[in-house]
Amino acid sequence: MSREKEIETLKQSIVMLEVQRATLGDEVVDAAISPLRKKLDHLRSETSFEQRKLVTVLFADLAKFTPLAREIDSEDLRDILNLYFSRWSTCVEEQGGVVEKFIGDAVMAVFGLSVAHEEDPQRAIRAAIAMKASLDELNPKLIERYGIQLRMRVGIHTGKAVISMLDERKGQDFVVVGDMVNLASRLQTAAPLNGILISVDTYRHVRGVFDLQALKPIQLKGFEGFIQTYQVLGIRPRIFRFVTREVEGIETRMIGREREFERMQAVFQMVLEEAGGQVLTLKGEAGVGKSRLMYEFDLWLDLLPQQIYYFKGRAHPTFQDQPYALFRDLFAFRFQIQDSDERAVVWQKMSQGIREAMGEEEHSERVAHWIGQLLNFDFRDSPYLQGMDDDPRQLNELARSYLREYFEALSAIHPVVLLLEDLHWADNSSLDLLSLLPTWLSEQRMLFLCSARPALFERRAEWGQSFPRHTLVSLLPLAEEESRYLVREILQKVQDLPSELEEIVTESAEGNPFYVEELLKMLVEEGVILKGEESWSVAVERLAQARVPPTLTGVIQARFDSLEPEEKVLLQRASVIGRTFWDRAVEQMGKRNDQGQDDVLPSGDNLSLSNVLDRLRRREMVFRRDRSTFENADEYLFKHALMRDVIYESLLKRIRRTLHAAAAGWLVAVTERSHRSEEYAAIIAGHYEAAEAFEQAALWNQRAGEGAAARFANAEAVNFLTRALKFNPEDDVAQRYSILTAREKVYELQGNWQGQAQDLEVMDTLAEMLDHSGGGIGSRVSSHRAEVALRQALLAEWRGDFPMTIACAQRAVSLSTSVGFKEGEIRGNLAWSRALSRQGNYETARAKLEDILTRADEFPKIQASIYRALGIILERQGNYADAVDHYEKALGFFRKLKDRRQESNALNDLGGSYFYQGKYEQAKVYFEAALRTFREIGDLRMVSVTLTNLGSIAYSQGNFTQTRQHFTDALHIDRMTGDRSGECMDMNNLGHVAIEQRDFEAAKTYLESALRLSKEIQEPYNEGMALMNLGLFYLIIGKQDDAETHLQQALKICQTLEDRQGESLTLAYLGMHFNHLGEPERAEKHCQEALRIATEIGARDAQAEILVVLGHAYLGLGEIGKAEMAYQSSLDLRGELGQLHLTPEPRAGLAQICLTQKDLTKAESHVREILALLESKSIDGTNEAAWVYLTCYQVLRQGEHPLANQVLEAGYRLLSDWANGIANEDSRQAFLNNTSGNRALLAAWTSRFNA
Repeated sequence: MSREKEIETLKQSIVMLEVQRATLGDEVVDAAISPLRKKLDHLRSETSFEQRKLVTVLFADLAKFTPLAREIDSEDLRDILNLYFSRWSTCVEEQGGVVEKFIGDAVMAVFGLSVAHEEDPQRAIRAAIAMKASLDELNPKLIERYGIQLRMRVGIHTGKAVISMLDERKGQDFVVVGDMVNLASRLQTAAPLNGILISVDTYRHVRGVFDLQALKPIQLKGFEGFIQTYQVLGIRPRIFRFVTREVEGIETRMIGREREFERMQAVFQMVLEEAGGQVLTLKGEAGVGKSRLMYEFDLWLDLLPQQIYYFKGRAHPTFQDQPYALFRDLFAFRFQIQDSDERAVVWQKMSQGIREAMGEEEHSERVAHWIGQLLNFDFRDSPYLQGMDDDPRQLNELARSYLREYFEALSAIHPVVLLLEDLHWADNSSLDLLSLLPTWLSEQRMLFLCSARPALFERRAEWGQSFPRHTLVSLLPLAEEESRYLVREILQKVQDLPSELEEIVTESAEGNPFYVEELLKMLVEEGVILKGEESWSVAVERLAQARVPPTLTGVIQARFDSLEPEEKVLLQRASVIGRTFWDRAVEQMGKRNDQGQDDVLPSGDNLSLSNVLDRLRRREMVFRRDRSTFENADEYLFKHALMRDVIYESLLKRIRRTLHAAAAGWLVAVTERSHRSEEYAAIIAGHYEAAEAFEQAALWNQRAGEGAAARFANAEAVNFLTRALKFNPEDDVAQRYSILTAREKVYELQGNWQGQAQDLEVMDTLAEMLDHSGGGIGSRVSSHRAEVALRQALLAEWRGDFPMTIACAQRAVSLSTSVGFKEGEIRGNLAWSRALSRQGNYETARAKLEDILTRADEFPKIQASIYRALGIILERQGNYADAVDHYEKALGFFRKLKDRRQESNALNDLGGSYFYQGKYEQAKVYFEAALRTFREIGDLRMVSVTLTNLGSIAYSQGNFTQTRQHFTDALHIDRMTGDRSGECMDMNNLGHVAIEQRDFEAAKTYLESALRLSKEIQEPYNEGMALMNLGLFYLIIGKQDDAETHLQQALKICQTLEDRQGESLTLAYLGMHFNHLGEPERAEKHCQEALRIATEIGARDAQAEILVVLGHAYLGLGEIGKAEMAYQSSLDLRGELGQLHLTPEPRAGLAQICLTQKDLTKAESHVREILALLESKSIDGTNEAAWVYLTCYQVLRQGEHPLANQVLEAGYRLLSDWANGIANEDSRQAFLNNTSGNRALLAAWTSRFNA
């Protein structure tokens, strides 16, 4: 019996005994199997004299060397060949190969001769590439000495050959024979000069590792038909290979997914045709074929002539709570970053990778460091990140914008493909970023290829809806006939495949390809399918007795149950680590006595850990990756996540706890060696939780939470910190206070005021315990209550609850004073003063600020804030010169402190001061300077705020197109950064501008969205603004009842929040409403109150608007003198503010008064001013536009001016155009008939032209 046959027989015998374990019992089966297993291992380890084996053969020959040899001295020729052959020997041996022979100037080497490696084909190619490099280094020397240079050709083929060895000189003299040797030799002959040519069999083993070019099939002497070959162009910069799609060593074709594959190709073709960025999502249940399609697409891309940048990653459930874990995986694979790399090495790899796209400038270094910190590669000590510790929002925003910049630069060079597997397990931060990138990069040559189970759409129901271009490919189960094809494909070596086997597998699988593969493997392991060297057979008599599990889980469980004990134990330990695991981690876990008995994992020479792993690889339960995340540790992968889950569930809970503790210990040890434990804090915390080591779980969850918070991954931060709090002992007051302090700050960033308030309440109780005990955190051991009170004051201020702000600030001042906490006392008074200012109590606030300013010398940052607060008060009191002086002092402080963000805030303040004075060009200079700095430092939130300020200037100057552009840009940024409060404000602004331009549909959409969002995020200030603007909207379109409802609701909110500017404008709009209803007394009452408030707070723009409405009310009351005064005051204010485009309405009011007073000359003068202005400016921004045109018409008609009818026609046309923009017919009629000005203009036109 041959050695191979004997091995096969022993394996089948062991399988049959395992099947009978339930009947015979463990003791009998173990006793019978033990000698069989020993013999099997002996046969596996010994080297026979002759065997048939899978090897890779390399042939190399010097090109055109024979003519050269004739011209060279024989001794020189010998020296040249010796140099050449010695270099070949070195290259081959360094890759684990053996030189079989040198023939003349030819070399034959074999890889996989005595010890086979899965990567033998790779090793052969690497040896050839190394020799090419060596030849490049040797040739200049040969040219200098002999006047010649060497060129070679290399052919490589992988296949089974007969290996014969001489017993007395094993490993030295041998013969390799077979057709595969001849094929390698023929490939060498066909290779291009200095080229490496490989066969399709070698290609299957190395695709994804090297840059390969498929050549046209060729005919080779001695071989029938055409042979497909590939030329090796080089090593890929990034190795990421999908697991080879084989079942029991048979590589199968993809079946039943041709249409889906064609759609994937078509989408990528659109990327190449520069049709914009594309997203394609493969959706399907576990095992339905998503990974197979990704694998085939990867192979197809590999052979395209275009150069493509690849980023490939897979989400893991282990990393689901780790922020940006998926993107970290993408960049780690792309830049070959190992988790065992020292921090300096990570910095170097990250910087080098980014420079590939962005060049050698310092900016690329900055980009690398910011992105690296976001992805948790720990760049905290980078000079580019100094001062960012207290601003996670900025880190997040700028790093995201740099990611966008990097991908834009990369895709400008070559198309970029991101292949992302198992998105249903991706962390939320990665999914959030992934939901933005396709929009940001919509015009770039990029393809996002994603695969996910339906669970992704349960987590993210809106997935893909916001992408500019998204293709969803849903994978259904294979049709019955396709399943049959798959069975036949896998069992292609079976002669006369029994129909009953085909039927059983097809019916059981229900169209799931992974189930088909696993069931067939199970039948092989149970001896139903018998594998031979050349052909397989089916034991039909055993088929009837075979039990076929009804589910995929059952099939995997059956395969696991058939394993040998040491294989089971190894897989169970590996499953604790995750779908990806490392041999060194499993080995470390084995040092724990996890079952209370001797370890069943063998450690002898023949039964080492690697031996067991090799057996599991042959069973195709695990695969080894080419490159490991950790140095000096081989990385493995369970074939399918479901397999890992099934095996993990087989562990007893007490054993799980022990193994999780061991896994955590190993991770801590290996990451501490590289000083990168913080990056793995989340995973370590998860292991300690599962181990029920709660003290350690609390510690690592807090570290993970603080790390997530530092990167603005707020949802994950809250999750970790909440778990830390759960596991932290109740009596550990100091630690609980520390955890709550971290979580409360995250709640602040989230805008979760309720959560923040609850945490502060608990912190207050803990702070009292700490202060009374004299313990605590930091140097101020007795100021915890004061710190909590200050945080409560800030929270109340942000919520617009100024009475509560004052109460909390007073408490903070009292507590700080009692313990000598000077900084706290000053900060408390500062918060107190700001609240008084917001209430309009300027004198008290100013006195308090001036008092604390004299005591704040040792706190320059607080000094600067005090100057800012004083500037705001002076500005609201109309004292602009002193306000500017205080803002400039604040600016000076911030510049000395090198605080660029606060410096830019001060520039914004200065711009605002000039804006309120109507000095728009000066204001614009300051705003633009602030904008530049905010963009440089990456503070996108303040970029949005400053764009809003610039939009306000454009609005005040009547440039509504530019206004909308600035507001739209701000909205885009706030949506990109997730600033929902800012988004709400932007939509309010855009809605208001749309009203002014009579774009009613857009106005309603923006404002209703703003109202919904403000309620959702519980932000009453924005809710009040949305209600006020909606009230104005309904006023303009003539829906008076809706207008009053919304305005009254807005007024109530403004009064509750003591938002005095909002209150004054809302009262003015109510005055306008009562004017439309013909109730001038109520209109006058509301306008007087509005004007009083606006005057008190120094809101000059609001005063001008209110005075016009008040003038209309006086006109309705017949109080002509008061009306004239109101109109003239409004006109004067508009002139002072430089708002000439808003002068037609008050000037029309003055024209009406002149008409009433029979002063036609003066009335015509006002009308001429209005018409001259309308020739260069639009009427946009004027609330009573129709009334303005009507007044002009009435004055001109009274004077029998020829322009009268033209003005009436122009007003009617404008009114009709606005009405036509209203889709709803009832709303259109309300607009035309329910506002006094529109109704009167329409009546005048009808009377004039119908007559």
